[in-house]
Amino acid sequence: MLHEVVVSEEGARAERATPGDGLEWVRCGLCGGEESRLVVATRERHLGTGEGFRVVQCLSCGLMYVNPRPVPSAMSTYYPKDYSVFEDRSLWTRPFARFLDRRRAGPLSRLLGGQGRALDVGCGRGELVAALRRAGIEAEGIDPSWWAVQGAVPGAVGHVRHGALETAPMDREAFDLLIFSHVLEHCHDPDKALSCAHRMLRPGGYLYVEVPNAASWEAQLLAQYWGGWDVPRHCYHFSPDTLVRLLRQRGFTVLRVSFSIVPTMCAWGVINLMAGVGSSARVRHILHRLRPFLKLALLPVSTVGAIMHKGGMMSAICKKGDVHPGA
Repeated sequence: MLHEVVVSEEGARAERATPGDGLEWVRCGLCGGEESRLVVATRERHLGTGEGFRVVQCLSCGLMYVNPRPVPSAMSTYYPKDYSVFEDRSLWTRPFARFLDRRRAGPLSRLLGGQGRALDVGCGRGELVAALRRAGIEAEGIDPSWWAVQGAVPGAVGHVRHGALETAPMDREAFDLLIFSHVLEHCHDPDKALSCAHRMLRPGGYLYVEVPNAASWEAQLLAQYWGGWDVPRHCYHFSPDTLVRLLRQRGFTVLRVSFSIVPTMCAWGVINLMAGVGSSARVRHILHRLRPFLKLALLPVSTVGAIMHKGGMMSAICKKGDVHPGA
């Protein structure tokens, strides 16, 4: 286990930060606290840059976050055109992928009674948007990546737009459902993003949030190799407690928190562990192609974790509260 050190962010800022390094030191995004402890020192592995980053935990509320982290203007370099999330699915995995899309869309459609307007924030290529529209939901999406939107899948073309939720010209109370599927952890300011979501939802509207669970067994066992860290793209790392606290702080009533049996983050962690630091791009490419088989092999482990509420991915279904946050 890594040694955990109590640090003062103000003191660390003065000691370590240098002008022009492209990094920023931040306070806790949940309570504004400055005192933290080191949870894990890990590296950027998805693109293979090998840059080192620190994940710390606020001593006041327990939220985990990257500190220091790249400034917002530098983040586009971590989402290039060939970022794997934006890639077209391989022919042999498409049937299973479409099955998973239907499996995700079904409960969300039923939540709305089979009708209504939904916005998928950080929609990528629009797979979920297409699945929701096939289920009868008037779904659309928004994503900050121009490459992702240009590569929209059939069924989502014309229904996804390039942009950010915080700056997009959208009407207040325009949606019955907002979806943050593996988006909140990427936000530099999740509190602001949730505040925007609250304004855009109609009274009684729903918010669906899915994020990695940094309090999971796999995060503890895989340590710096766990796929859920994905630094520096994942700026924040939530436990069930800190996720619920943030949602309530922004005026949402949390109806249910559940844990996925899909071992995505665990599979990435095993690949990171097998590849090791500094492995060739070819080795990582081969391991990446084996990821679907690895997921199947890890499914029993992930199922037990989900049953025990220690799974690597969690989701929350929320309802817009009557009182606007900050009121």
